[in-house]
Amino acid sequence: MDNEIFFRLSEDFFKSRAVRQLRRIAGGDTYVVIYLRMLIAAARKGGHIRSEIGASVAYEIALELEEVQENIDHVLRILEGLKLVSISDTDIVFKQIAEHEALPE
Repeated sequence: MDNEIFFRLSEDFFKSRAVRQLRRIAGGDTYVVIYLRMLIAAARKGGHIRSEIGASVAYEIALELEEVQENIDHVLRILEGLKLVSISDTDIVFKQIAEHEALPE
C-alpha cells in the first residue's frame, strides 16, 4: 500500500469555478481528471511540480501522466487565468496545496 495517497478536497470542489469552467469545454471531464491528477502529483511535492529533465514543465507532466501535452497546456492556462497556479519555465505552484503541508511521499 505504499502507493496510496490521501488527498483532501473541499466539499465544493466540483462546484468550484475552475471545475465548472473545465467541464463546460468539449472533453471537459477529461480536463477535470487531469486537474485532479496534477493536484495529487503536486501534493507529494509541497504543491510544486518542477522540471527535472530540462524540458517544459507541461511536457514533463504530459509524460508523467501519460496525457496529451495540448490537454495539459489547456488545463494550465485555465488554472493560471483563475490564479490557482503560478507557472514559470521550470516550476508550477498549485496555490491551494502550497498553502498547506506537503503530503508524505
